[in-house]
Amino acid sequence: MTNPPEDASGERKPHAPPGPPARTTSTTKTLLIMVGAVLGIAALGLAALIIYTRFFTLTGAEVGDCLTGDINKPYSIEVADCGAPDATYRVVGRVEDKTMAEFESKAGKKACAPFKDAEFVYFEGYGDDATASGAILCLSEAN
Repeated sequence: MTNPPEDASGERKPHAPPGPPARTTSTTKTLLIMVGAVLGIAALGLAALIIYTRFFTLTGAEVGDCLTGDINKPYSIEVADCGAPDATYRVVGRVEDKTMAEFESKAGKKACAPFKDAEFVYFEGYGDDATASGAILCLSEAN
């Protein structure tokens, strides 16, 4: 066992405890890589959310379901309980395999003619241009 060193006065002083290890460049690099990975994953998640809300206006509504929201603001439409006070529309018909161009044509507006209670039409589908594919929902007032 070694004795603590003596100072100029001849007194023995205990050893100082070792300090924290010095941060190495490999530790700094690892930390930067981890922060970069987290930020990258967050950016991908945000991009996916933006793409999803921009290109998909699907409610999954079937005949008999009720919807809440404004059909002139597609991203506000959601399936709702028909007894809920905010239920605005009831789906009375669904015409599958249509494009946005077909929906916007005169024929598209007449697609709901077989459904006598239909007062409104709403297109739900994939995409935001004329080639978007989906279905025409034939709607009546919910109450």
